[in-house]
Amino acid sequence: MDATVEPGWEHCGRGASTEDPVGCRGIRVGQNSECLKHLNEEDRVEYFRSLVPGSNINLSGTEISRELLSSLLEATRVPQGTHSEFGIAMFHGAKFYDAGPRGADFIGGQRLAQLSDSTREAGGGFEGVVFRDRAFFIGARFIGPVSFAQAQFCDFALFEGVTFEGGAWFGTVGFQGQVSFSYAQFEGECWFGEAVIVGDASFDCAKFSMDAYFPHVRFNGNAQFSGAAFEKRAVFGGVKVGARMIFGEVSFNSNVTLGPLVCSGDIVLQAAIMRGAALVEAEAREIICRRASFEAPITIRARRAVVDLTNATLLQPCAVTTDFAPDRPQVIALENVTVSVSSIRGVDASMLLLSDTDLSQCSFAGTHNLDQLRLEGRWDLSSAPTGLYWHKGIPRWWVKRQVIREERDWRALPSRPPAARSGWGQPTRGTDPAPGLATITSTYRQLRKAREDAKDEPGAADLYYGEMEMRRHSHNWRHAERWLLQAYWMLSGYGLRASRSLGWLAAAMTATVFLMMGYGLPDSPPKQQLTGTVPANGGKATFEVEKPDPHNPTRDRFTLIRFEKALSITLNSVVFRSTGQDLTTTGNYIEMVSRFSEPILLGLGALAIRGRVKRGS
Repeated sequence: MDATVEPGWEHCGRGASTEDPVGCRGIRVGQNSECLKHLNEEDRVEYFRSLVPGSNINLSGTEISRELLSSLLEATRVPQGTHSEFGIAMFHGAKFYDAGPRGADFIGGQRLAQLSDSTREAGGGFEGVVFRDRAFFIGARFIGPVSFAQAQFCDFALFEGVTFEGGAWFGTVGFQGQVSFSYAQFEGECWFGEAVIVGDASFDCAKFSMDAYFPHVRFNGNAQFSGAAFEKRAVFGGVKVGARMIFGEVSFNSNVTLGPLVCSGDIVLQAAIMRGAALVEAEAREIICRRASFEAPITIRARRAVVDLTNATLLQPCAVTTDFAPDRPQVIALENVTVSVSSIRGVDASMLLLSDTDLSQCSFAGTHNLDQLRLEGRWDLSSAPTGLYWHKGIPRWWVKRQVIREERDWRALPSRPPAARSGWGQPTRGTDPAPGLATITSTYRQLRKAREDAKDEPGAADLYYGEMEMRRHSHNWRHAERWLLQAYWMLSGYGLRASRSLGWLAAAMTATVFLMMGYGLPDSPPKQQLTGTVPANGGKATFEVEKPDPHNPTRDRFTLIRFEKALSITLNSVVFRSTGQDLTTTGNYIEMVSRFSEPILLGLGALAIRGRVKRGS
């Protein structure tokens, strides 16, 4: 509070001078012209005598010593009780000198020195005080340590801009309404252990210069720490939040522990800066880390939460994994506890480990070093639609495989034909446009390489299939590569579908057999004939050996004997051998085509079977 600006109340003004034209800023007491500090002893006693439990208190701008605070608490103490009660309490800009527990020390999250009974009787701080109405400490300053242990705030409490120069103790405090510590400065250690806050709690832009402890705090509403700065260790263990927990643009300059905690809404770490090692153990609806900066190792161990890492900066290793600990009392036991990752766009994947995560809705496009992404445990992508459907009388069959979210969004675009969109649902990217085919192809390629480098051929197979699918669709029918990829897809599913290649092989062999029976085998083996001319004078004769061309029979083409011959020729063609059987001209061409195509189909089938065996499916 600017010392040169007059406060918004009638103030004492004692000690005003040219250098300090305002003087004492303490509010005048009653009809007096002085504040409580500068009242004479008789008027001060009269003021305390006028107070009863539940009285409204206004000591804005007043400098309150330990003795004055003790007298104030004694004057408002409940008869035969151990606590004091205030009505509306206003301490705007007040200064408290040594108004806290003597000898209290907070180290490592434990209170080592307990408050003595003499301290309590002497009115050490606001321990056990009940604020029946609103409480205002806006801009107040606590010169020494202060304790609000077991205090009760029945309405909203405002500690905005308060400075705690010593330790601040809010253990087991009950806030029945909203509470605000916005812009407060905690220059000593602070402790909020087991506090209960029924309304929303705001610590926006607060500064914690020493260790800050929030163990087992219960926030029934929102818990907001936007823009706060934690210079030392921050601990939020066993916290329960009824709505959202917001750490937007928070600076954690030392180690931080968020959890184990349960949050009914979102945990927002958007644009947060974590310069120390961080551990997040939480059960929440969503953990939002967009544009967050992690300059030290961080582990996010969550349950049933959706983690968003869009454009997060990872300077050290980051691990996202599912927390499978069912015995943790702070965690609600659910059947499906797998953590989902919604986006890693803009992230350096070389620093990222995803373990036991659901990636069915994850956006990969735009990730840096995606080929270095590490996947451990069980991870699942989205599934393509399966089953038979008809389009213009032509049957189509979707094969079972895993796909990334970008492909699903592209296939579900309204601009594509209805038959091509069938079974793919609706785009899930909201207002973001689906990436182009070149981007999706590159994304599949990098993910495939990551799985191949990890010796995970089963995981790489579907990624390779998706890559080839996007390559096939990225060309129009005027490109030769589109026709080549189309044939590769139809004949063998890019070398991954054994049933398809073996089916085509069986169809080709069947066609070859019937073509051989109908047009390739002659009606009978051709016989050699000798022709020549014998001179009348008994001289030498010259003979020519001719072998007539075989020809198809006019009837009885499809007989058992001809079937056996045709089958023998076809089987030998598959292994690129010749039976030496005499064939018609048409049969020779049929055999050449068979000896070229069927070994290829057999090879594609063998390749697919080998991949299937390695995939264990």
